[in-house]
Amino acid sequence: MKRFLCLLLTAVILFCTISCGTEEIQTSQEFQKQEEIQKPYYFFVYNSDKISKSDYAAICELQALYSDYEIVMTDVIGLNSAEEVYRLLAAERNLRMDDPCGIQIFGDPSAVPAFVLRYEIEEYHSSGEFEIARYDDYVSDYFYTNFNNDSEKLTESSAYQLSQKLNEIDIIPEWPVVRLPLSRGQYSGFIEKYREYLSDLADEALLNISVASPIFPVGWYSVAADDTGYFLMRARDEWGIIDNLKMFGTTKGVYASSLELDGSCEAENWSYLTKEHLCEIFHDSHAGKTVLTQTIFDGKNKNEYHCEAVLEAKSINRVLSGKPYLLNTSGCEPAKDMTSNIITEALRGRCVGAIASTTLLSNVDVDCMLTAEEYDEGYTKFSLLYEYLLAKSRGSSRSKAFHAGQYQVATSLLQNAEFIHTHNLQANLNNLLGFHNFGMIDY
Repeated sequence: MKRFLCLLLTAVILFCTISCGTEEIQTSQEFQKQEEIQKPYYFFVYNSDKISKSDYAAICELQALYSDYEIVMTDVIGLNSAEEVYRLLAAERNLRMDDPCGIQIFGDPSAVPAFVLRYEIEEYHSSGEFEIARYDDYVSDYFYTNFNNDSEKLTESSAYQLSQKLNEIDIIPEWPVVRLPLSRGQYSGFIEKYREYLSDLADEALLNISVASPIFPVGWYSVAADDTGYFLMRARDEWGIIDNLKMFGTTKGVYASSLELDGSCEAENWSYLTKEHLCEIFHDSHAGKTVLTQTIFDGKNKNEYHCEAVLEAKSINRVLSGKPYLLNTSGCEPAKDMTSNIITEALRGRCVGAIASTTLLSNVDVDCMLTAEEYDEGYTKFSLLYEYLLAKSRGSSRSKAFHAGQYQVATSLLQNAEFIHTHNLQANLNNLLGFHNFGMIDY
């Protein structure tokens, strides 16, 4: 009897052990599966018809730099519109049941389509009447920042139209979108430069260079209301969100800079720094598709000025031929068409990242004399720049910091839409749609 009880007890223990072991295996497998589902991911979007085998190999090599993320390679060959790409990415997101951490696009709009938007903004006259100001259509990646919209409603949109249906279109960005607008055969060289930049950045802090030339004359204050140089000086001295700053400004004309400068805007006065340091350049003045300028006032009227080139597409890679650098500009249209412009030319040279607009930018409501709290609740270029610098000072990557600026502007426009003058609402919404981050995501 004792022998029978011992055998029975042994059998029960063995059964329990096997059962528990099986449960542990199942739990482990379920946990592993859950981990796979929950692993954060980026979309890498490309067109296999527009890149070479070596380009593709170079892009795949990048995945080693994103070891904390799953990279979802998404080929958009055969898709001819941004609406089609949007639907493809949204469908992939729905299959994963989790949002991406960001979208990296490779190629210009001929490879991976961008949304085509109309430049339309209400312009008011002193008589109280208004007309719709129209300019060139422009391309935008902004709507890729969330998948909450009906893609058909995004077709041929404009700031004028969107301002009238902000309750129907979601403009809040949920993740960063970065485009590297290179052509076939150019990716290996860029990625080699990018690796060099990351390696140097591990040992060297960025030198920040302000090249600021206000496009408005001096008004209520001793500085122009749109003076980015003055804003950056305050960001360093008052708010402590930027350091290692060199200041260059316009020293010619009626409204020469009154700030304490390290030199004037001409590239020869500061470009040598890029040979010695990793630099982030902040340019602010007029610009065009192939040029960044400084503004020189010949008289006291706001229309009495002329522009002189600071950097040109034809020479930028000779002038800035030192270490890899970052370039930010609030000038109009330097990234026009996302191809064949001064930004794409810079990216073929030593530039590893650029923040720039594909359309006209408006400076309505800008004021470099506001408080930090007012910028933290605002919707102009300075609110975006404030959030960008604040996020970077707290350790965010460049793409996440730019996204923080976009988020602030978008939410503020929505929250205050009924209080913002119609023209100003549309102008700043247009700025938001046209301003882009070019380069690589999450660095």
